[in-house]
Amino acid sequence: MTFWWRDDDAAADDPRLERLLAIAEARAVPIALAVVPERLEAATVRRILACPWVQVLQHGLAHEDHRSQDGRKCELVDRLDLDRRLVAARVMLAERFGERFVPALVPPWNRIEPGLRARLPELGFTGLSTFAGRHSPPPVPGLCQRDTHVDVIRWGEDRRHLDATEIVAALDAAAERHIGPLGLLSHHLVTDASGFVALDRAIGLLQDRPDATFRASDALFRGPAAA
Repeated sequence: MTFWWRDDDAAADDPRLERLLAIAEARAVPIALAVVPERLEAATVRRILACPWVQVLQHGLAHEDHRSQDGRKCELVDRLDLDRRLVAARVMLAERFGERFVPALVPPWNRIEPGLRARLPELGFTGLSTFAGRHSPPPVPGLCQRDTHVDVIRWGEDRRHLDATEIVAALDAAAERHIGPLGLLSHHLVTDASGFVALDRAIGLLQDRPDATFRASDALFRGPAAA
């Protein structure tokens, strides 16, 4: 079984980012870090480059809510002229991270309006990553979509971090519904000490499986688009 790991909202030089990357280093497991380009701090760039297991994806622009037409939180709405900002941010990340940067877009709140999604290859993006739902949008030629399938945070009024066995069980359940690499989604900025322990243990449990592998995002987004 093939897995990949994405963590969102990297921008500030934060102790929780340090804790996250320490897990990747100790476990020797690749992590795709979704970086908010317009909030990125220089110290964060240095820390990311110091961890050989990190590859960088573009997490929208500034993680600002412009609301989609259906009223849900969304930054990447088509009614705003975001194309130039997206390209400028992509170029900046490529300059700062070099070969560590993968030109794949991770929309904040995992939402992007259809018109903008269809233009992503024209803007220089070869990949897109959201969160897998019941229905997959139609493929876009030249765009490889690799979604995450299990969020380690249970959101809502009773928000909590899943424990290790819950994370692994959720991935096993997702494997029955989805074909292709299974994506694990974490959020270091809302993870406490016990959450990091659970995340670390879950990755260890997966690594203990003889048939399990974690793929790096540069190879992942070169493959065929996933459902």
